[in-house]
Amino acid sequence: GFSKETIKEIRDVYKILYLSGDTKAVSVKKIKEKFHSEEIKYLISFIESSKRGISTVRNIYEREF
Repeated sequence: GFSKETIKEIRDVYKILYLSGDTKAVSVKKIKEKFHSEEIKYLISFIESSKRGISTVRNIYEREF
């Protein structure tokens, strides 16, 4: 499994990617500047090489019924 520190980093990265309101490019830049673990480098590599992008968080209240 992951160490407690790695889990905290992943949570922090999630917040930057999905909750900061920044574009993906700005979020990735912030993450690269702040985090240097192998797990986060792997995640950033995945995001940057993705041809279809990454999923976004949508507010469930924004859905139309």
